[in-house]
Amino acid sequence: MLTSSGLGDAVVDAPRRQLFERLVLRHERPWPLAQDRFHAHRWPSRPDISVHMDSGNNVFRVLGGESYHIAAPTNQMMLSSSEAAQAASRALGLTLSPVLAESDGLHAVFNAAGTLDPIRVDQKIVHVAQGDDRFAYQATVSWLDDQKQQQYQLALIDAQDGALLANYSLVETFTGRVFNVGAQPTANMTTGL
Repeated sequence: MLTSSGLGDAVVDAPRRQLFERLVLRHERPWPLAQDRFHAHRWPSRPDISVHMDSGNNVFRVLGGESYHIAAPTNQMMLSSSEAAQAASRALGLTLSPVLAESDGLHAVFNAAGTLDPIRVDQKIVHVAQGDDRFAYQATVSWLDDQKQQQYQLALIDAQDGALLANYSLVETFTGRVFNVGAQPTANMTTGL
């Protein structure tokens, strides 16, 4: 298993491999929820900084040990995780009715008709700008758009008023032809099954 930078691979290989096998490979339908759990895992005894980037090389989250300091939040925690899930769906242009499936304090999971995977909502403190750190909810929502293309968005929702602070696509854009009917003479044949 390689780190994103390629540095320190020998140090992280064994523990990351065990974690990957436990959180991802042992699930019947491992993607993307199990993969999210794998990437969100933090080692309590290793207060390293983890930088999360989108496909455009933009940093959207930095997590770190106790040496990573932020200022006191400038807002109040007013919304519930359910209200944050609804605010995220509205901000993404969706009409969803999230139903709580599980909750453990800072983390909640919701099911909703029209989504591909459960909606995950986590309480965070987000650095918006210099001197502006806020209580927020990080919500991940996946669905098929009108063209039947998968959308998977990470939305940061202000925990006081439900405003969208930022959102990021977690889906790579793939283009190209996977199969060409003309290249396979038997492609249009039917079988007797």
